[in-house]
Amino acid sequence: MTCPTGVGSLLGLLICARTDDGREFAVKTSDWPMHGCRNFRIRLAVEFVYYAYARENHVPTPEARVLELPNDVGWGTEILPGRVQLTGRDMTLTEAEREAVKVGFLSSRDARDEFLRLSFLDVLLLNQDRTEPNVLKQQVEGATRLSFIDHEQSLGWRSNIEVPAENGIKSPEIEVLRIADRYARFGRKYGWGLQISTGEERRTIFQGMKCDPSLFDEIGANIPDGWLSPESLQDMRVGLGNWWAYLERKPYEEIDQLIFGASVAPQ
Repeated sequence: MTCPTGVGSLLGLLICARTDDGREFAVKTSDWPMHGCRNFRIRLAVEFVYYAYARENHVPTPEARVLELPNDVGWGTEILPGRVQLTGRDMTLTEAEREAVKVGFLSSRDARDEFLRLSFLDVLLLNQDRTEPNVLKQQVEGATRLSFIDHEQSLGWRSNIEVPAENGIKSPEIEVLRIADRYARFGRKYGWGLQISTGEERRTIFQGMKCDPSLFDEIGANIPDGWLSPESLQDMRVGLGNWWAYLERKPYEEIDQLIFGASVAPQ
């Protein structure tokens, strides 16, 4: 059980909760005032699913937990001193900020590989909301390191929850057309993927991504009651399985072009 200690700083909407072990979490609840929507529990479930696959693939995300509040069950993301948003609402980094991130990648192979895995995972899980405020930065041994938050608009869930036709994973033939401007837009925007790695390095990381649909068995056993129906969970599992199989059949060079804007050699 956790006890809210006040209102968080993100647009004045997040609850701040302290757990028994003294850690602080920014908590989203089913009554999310930004949307005022009865279906927001589904978006909490999407956060739960994305987090499970992020952990499987060593993508740096803050510690997250299901937190039992006095009148609700929420999704909490740990707050740590010194870890702040990459940039604010203007959604654009300055040249100096871009260079600081790039230097961080070049100074640490771990940082570089984390960014590449994140870029692949956003596409594999159809995350359309990878914007600068949803990336956190902190200084580690003098270099900028990134971590990643806010994944509720993944797995086919869009910003308008209340319009059923807008939501759900579509056919792979439709989703592949959305890669460049939705699911890979953050990685393509600054060109970091091509600047910090070779095509072969990216191919190796992509081929090592863990996308096992059986993880949904564990997810289904642990997701809070009422967040997601068994039918919706199965729809996500089938939709992602079809999407992953579609990508697996593509030559890696095409995937590299779609996600990072790499040139494709003429056949």
